[in-house]
Amino acid sequence: MRVIHLLVFISLPQLALAAEPPSPILPTPEAWINHVQRDLMPFWLSPVAIGDPVGHFPTFRTRNGLSPHADSTSANQDTQQLWDRSYTSAISRQTFAYGVAFHLTGDPVYLNLAKAGTEHILQRMDPITGVASWVANGDQEPYWRQRTSQDLALALLGPAFVYYLTREEWLLVRIEDIIQFIDQHYADLGNGLIRWILEDFDDLGFKHRTETIRLESLLAQVESYLLLLASSGPRRQQAELQSRLQLMAIAMLVHFHDEDSNLFASELSRDNSAAHEPLPQDLTTTLRAYWALAKIADHLEDPILSSWVGQRLPHILRSFWLESAGTWAIQDTAERNETNPYVWAWQVALGNNIAATLSLEDASWQAFLARSYRFWRQNLVDVRYGEVWAKTTIGGEPALEELKANQLFNGHHTLQHALIAYITSAFSTNRPVELYFSIATDPERHSLQAYVFDAEVVAIETLPRAGAADSIRQVITFTARP
Repeated sequence: MRVIHLLVFISLPQLALAAEPPSPILPTPEAWINHVQRDLMPFWLSPVAIGDPVGHFPTFRTRNGLSPHADSTSANQDTQQLWDRSYTSAISRQTFAYGVAFHLTGDPVYLNLAKAGTEHILQRMDPITGVASWVANGDQEPYWRQRTSQDLALALLGPAFVYYLTREEWLLVRIEDIIQFIDQHYADLGNGLIRWILEDFDDLGFKHRTETIRLESLLAQVESYLLLLASSGPRRQQAELQSRLQLMAIAMLVHFHDEDSNLFASELSRDNSAAHEPLPQDLTTTLRAYWALAKIADHLEDPILSSWVGQRLPHILRSFWLESAGTWAIQDTAERNETNPYVWAWQVALGNNIAATLSLEDASWQAFLARSYRFWRQNLVDVRYGEVWAKTTIGGEPALEELKANQLFNGHHTLQHALIAYITSAFSTNRPVELYFSIATDPERHSLQAYVFDAEVVAIETLPRAGAADSIRQVITFTARP
């Protein structure tokens, strides 16, 4: 692959990092498979979870898996005005979750649910008007020019993962329709930026403005589909998507990064300069931006960008470590201190995902992971109803009123966490990983990798069909690339 250098013009200050004690023992790859089957998926297999019709997954569910309409006493009433909306992004996230469950277990039930979710999302897609952000009372809303670029990207998250599993050309065509829609209406390909919205829109007190340029618009494209398609799509398409990743990486660095603080601003002003000094609410976005850049650097085989990220990301991640809890607390600075009672599950997952990735090159991160994985298992997993609590105190008291599924958080985060933990725990101990696919054509004709991790294919085995109507399945064995 052609090596692309992005950062010949950016200085590289060194950040000293303290040495960590010897690495403890981490959960095995098998433990993460068990976590998916025992702890997570029961919550996503109930009749309520799979929707009516199947694939029309509900956006909002309480701690016991019910609709908040049926169990309003268990739901945060602040979200009540949203309960009648069916968010496309939530269906897409849940579709991704089923796809990951199949990827890890090979159970065709999960693949069928992922395909059902994809079909429902496709019904909301139109190459002329994009994708509805939500459906309420049968109406696709809002008006097409009032849909955010984040919503459009998240709509592709589930379908893109199903394509990664199946390599079905017809599905890629539908995905490309929306990518082209984003390019035509939202993208400024000259500087790599993505508009947030096309027409001013006030939604339940939240003001969306056309002059707003948000880092989230870029991150959503990279995280939802670009990284995956740039490596798993047809080779004719990969060069174009790699160029897109390069352009977006430059845009993140030039427009959003603050060299003094090493944080990323969340949005730009009208003149495309940072709208402010990085604020507390930029912290989570900063961590996501560094990880996105790290994966872009890996994909583009860019040692300069990789080195630039490597000198900053470890320092930033360590600053979010909450010693009293033994996990990550990536909250606003005003709230983030040793007495802050709550830790959010999706933030713990994000910290673990990054630390697990870093541990492949630096085993000292395993000391952090061992403690944070223990916090995840002991304090976040709901052993009664399944899944994890949305947030919990550092002492393990869950916030019972927080929905386990909503328009922002659901199985996407927890299943991705399990997938990354499975892959990295195997690779860090020089063990292979087995991942399941459903590719109707010859798998060797396609670019194969272990999710967003570069890996060597060492074996491909086609499995017997579980039933006459079931799709073909392969189990593909990967090892870490030297």
